[in-house]
Amino acid sequence: ALGDYRAEACDPAAREDWLRAVDTHCARPEDQAAKPTDAQVIGAVQRATDDSAIAMCAAGTMPGALKLLWQPSQGGYHMEYGYSCMGYEVAGAMGLKLARPEREVICFVGDGSYMMANAELA
Repeated sequence: ALGDYRAEACDPAAREDWLRAVDTHCARPEDQAAKPTDAQVIGAVQRATDDSAIAMCAAGTMPGALKLLWQPSQGGYHMEYGYSCMGYEVAGAMGLKLARPEREVICFVGDGSYMMANAELA
């Protein structure tokens, strides 16, 4: 059905444009007294880690935000999408750390998981 259709070659500059847009979106708030947005928090965490860090998250809106904004360079991205497993983050992060003890694992926990798994955090 596609016949002779061929997709255009990707434009390498498009990735650089995207990363610049992400950096701008995730930059520190200009007003230091203002509450940061989710994107600004993700940016702060990204700036505080090295390239080997692994971001871990599950359920809610955070996996979608991290998919767009986290910039992993060494496969540093582990998300659960399929079953909205609130509470999976802490156990998943522990498993990641056991599997990759040399790497920093950052666990993003949302409000639902916090309510369901606050004992695991303690």
